[in-house]
Amino acid sequence: MDAAHKSPLSDGAPSAFHGSSCCASLPTQRTDSDCFSACLSWLLRLPQDEVQDFTDREDPNSGKFYHNVADFLNARGLRMMMIEWRDMPAWLGGVVIARGTSPREKAHAVLWDDDGLMHDPHPSRAGLVGEPTHAMLILSHNAE
Repeated sequence: MDAAHKSPLSDGAPSAFHGSSCCASLPTQRTDSDCFSACLSWLLRLPQDEVQDFTDREDPNSGKFYHNVADFLNARGLRMMMIEWRDMPAWLGGVVIARGTSPREKAHAVLWDDDGLMHDPHPSRAGLVGEPTHAMLILSHNAE
């Protein structure tokens, strides 16, 4: 594996998810802005058409994306935590949604596991340019 796809997520131990036949087929993004939705559908094991495109089409920089994601996840007892890639703890294994820059020079989301790039939902499958900038972790709310 080349350095561009080396993951800080673990010491190289295989992910429980990587290559597993237990999970839904890997998604392909349907629009130019639903890469995160495609990745999220796989993580949550939901049909892709049940996960909306969270982007604000009128103003993609409005910040509504994160509010829309929070509303969607909260309704399912989940939440998202986004941390900078350089701060990812080495002991945290498994699959995350990684954010970075695509070869098309746009913000992009991919599935990343302990071995690096697991899946790019864009039809080109080109991945990210360089290292991811952020990891988006999906967490469960505390049961009450």
